[in-house]
Amino acid sequence: MDLRIASIRRFLYSHYFFGGIRQAIGMLLPVLVLGGLFGQYSIGLVATFGAQCLAIIDQPGGPQRHRTNEMLGGALLGTATVTLTGAASTYPILLWLAVIAQCFTFSIFSVFGKRGGLIGFAGLLLMTLTMHSPLAPHEVLLHSAATLGGALFYLGWSLAFSRLFWLREERQAMSVALFATADYMAARASFYDENADLDVKIQ
Repeated sequence: MDLRIASIRRFLYSHYFFGGIRQAIGMLLPVLVLGGLFGQYSIGLVATFGAQCLAIIDQPGGPQRHRTNEMLGGALLGTATVTLTGAASTYPILLWLAVIAQCFTFSIFSVFGKRGGLIGFAGLLLMTLTMHSPLAPHEVLLHSAATLGGALFYLGWSLAFSRLFWLREERQAMSVALFATADYMAARASFYDENADLDVKIQ
């Protein structure tokens, strides 16, 4: 029972839980503000999709400058994806070609590592959400502006959050590294147990 409580406390104080709260609030605020205060639920939902695109990319680790550049690139790529997919949505052949081209392009992003794969996945998700129904030209511009606005809002939210809680984030990252080191040392120590079955330990 004590081990379960310790595991729960370890999760609640980890950067995974803390980052998840930051991402969830940053994603939901656009639709809550635009929908709850102004009644613009459809535009708020589109803005939330733009924020979600950046929330996928916003992962802990690496210098703050690199995270900012990645999220800015993701915001621009997401807006371009919505514009291209929305403009082609009324023409089946163009939509078919646009989907193939974007799937290939965003799949190539995985060669840039984990962050590149996340950017590619975010772009594919926005493409899928945009092609659900044909959009008129003025709706394409509105959706693109809402997506960009939601993405930039999340970028500002993430930077402000990191600025306020930078020390906590660094402590959490350090604690994860220390826990991983402790697990590694415990695994290595188990090999020195004379009564242990090495075949089981290796598995």
